[in-house]
Amino acid sequence: MTWLKLDDRFAAHPKISPLSDGAFRLHICGLLFSSAHQTDGRIQREQIPILMPRYRPRYLDELVVRGLWLPHDEIVEINDYLDYNPSRTEIAVGLAHLSRVRSEAGRKGAQSRWGRREP
Repeated sequence: MTWLKLDDRFAAHPKISPLSDGAFRLHICGLLFSSAHQTDGRIQREQIPILMPRYRPRYLDELVVRGLWLPHDEIVEINDYLDYNPSRTEIAVGLAHLSRVRSEAGRKGAQSRWGRREP
């Protein structure tokens, strides 16, 4: 599981506070989708309508006009996503490290419990 990182003052940011409710919700849903699916802030255009109930194309237009989402051919990119959230690669490296740490802790716990010493 990943976590989305948002600044405590996110909703008050000058680019965010003027958004309509629909555009705000689409932006949050896009951020969450990108975090959950580790897309590095890139979303296929065909996936946008399924990000939220009652999607309207004007919500996407609003995010693009405000510079929050950057349009490309088949995708949109959430501007500055990787400035605040780990990339797919960073997540993979972190999970691999966590797995090694837990494995080592388990090995030490078993040694302690059963009194066996490794050569």
